[in-house]
Amino acid sequence: MKKPFESFTQTIVEIERLQEVPEQDLVDPIEEGKWSIREIVAHLNVWDEQCLHNWLPDMKEGAVLEAFPEVEQFNKEQLQVREELGVKEIITAFTTDRRKLVHQLSTVDPEVRFTIGEGKREFSAESFAKMFAIHDQHHLEQIHTKLNEQ
Repeated sequence: MKKPFESFTQTIVEIERLQEVPEQDLVDPIEEGKWSIREIVAHLNVWDEQCLHNWLPDMKEGAVLEAFPEVEQFNKEQLQVREELGVKEIITAFTTDRRKLVHQLSTVDPEVRFTIGEGKREFSAESFAKMFAIHDQHHLEQIHTKLNEQ
């Protein structure tokens, strides 16, 4: 895997390319019972916003960051909030927030270690980003699979 910050930046490029895809291909589910590409991008953006607003400001030596929300409920609620947004709005929100996230994570001192919730594992900004970069790759593979079926 590329360095997490590089991977994060590459995801921006991948998502921006979706602007060239017909909208119908972005709003149809990737398979029955699954999200659409539009919803996947919104989902990635939701977690970027969570990082920017709830975790990044507290990334200081020895800090205990807010615990992860209950994932299924959080995803459902946050996607409902974005139900009315168009594909272009979601792509733009994602790319804007991801650029902010990459920039701000890269300014955290690489020596700083923190934990999340009641977890014992210590994170650096880079290992934190790596966790989300792996998450990105999972969803990018879903997007590529769907678009290559067309």
